[in-house]
Amino acid sequence: WQCPRPGWTLGLGAPGTVGGVPAMAGDLVQEVNEINETLRNLHQCLRASEDMLQMLVRSKGVLEHDLVVKNNSLFIDQERCMGMRKSYPSTVQILGYVSAGFT
Repeated sequence: WQCPRPGWTLGLGAPGTVGGVPAMAGDLVQEVNEINETLRNLHQCLRASEDMLQMLVRSKGVLEHDLVVKNNSLFIDQERCMGMRKSYPSTVQILGYVSAGFT
């Protein structure tokens, strides 16, 4: 805090002081305490957000791996199994409904 007049210090009883302490010093101390509390809360929120980000990154990795596995399974099914399925008789044909004239 700078004194409004040169040569005055906080302990000399300048105008607007109580016992050598500026009257607004209590307000400043309270404001500093509020700012410190706000900083603590913001740091806590930051840590929680960083933890959540790490959890989401891990989940994304797991989901991407699952997607690769599923795509590979679909590729194998389409390329290697679809040909057998197309040439294999359908359930209707196996049960004999086609030959009985129900289709």
